[in-house]
Amino acid sequence: MKVVVDSGPLMALGKIGQIHLLYPIYDVALVPSTVYKESVLDGLARGEPDAVTIEMEFLRQHLQVINLPENSLSPQITSLGLDRGEKHAIQLAINVSADWVLLDDMQARTEAKRLGVPVKGTLGVFVDAFRQNVLNMPEIDIIFAALLKREDIWMAKDLIRQVWNNLKTPHTKQG
Repeated sequence: MKVVVDSGPLMALGKIGQIHLLYPIYDVALVPSTVYKESVLDGLARGEPDAVTIEMEFLRQHLQVINLPENSLSPQITSLGLDRGEKHAIQLAINVSADWVLLDDMQARTEAKRLGVPVKGTLGVFVDAFRQNVLNMPEIDIIFAALLKREDIWMAKDLIRQVWNNLKTPHTKQG
């Protein structure tokens, strides 16, 4: 399974020390160079600890940086009211026929879906990890409790609780 990852999920996974989940869940995790710059290079310059965690996954070759020049964006993508990283993530997902693009921003998710690109977010990574037996329920409980406490991870608390509760119901593991 091939995924393209945007900055939001990369940084959220890095902040709670779970970036390593991408490798066992997805065969290939691709990151546009603009997203790498935003999440790693700019993060390291600001002294963000999650940037170090993310950079380690690149060094381990669990994440691959793909250069996508600005002039390679289709006019359809260029015209979107999204940030550069989101545009590049969606374009790369289209270019490589990715199974998923990982986006947390609601507008970016909406635009990707409109363009026919399958979308998941950070919470979807945890759902996949649970369904593939990479994480068990006690680990899910710890992660979701941590997500609810973090003010620097921009996810709706109600959405976190809803996904967490859905995972606790026995039928969701069958998926």
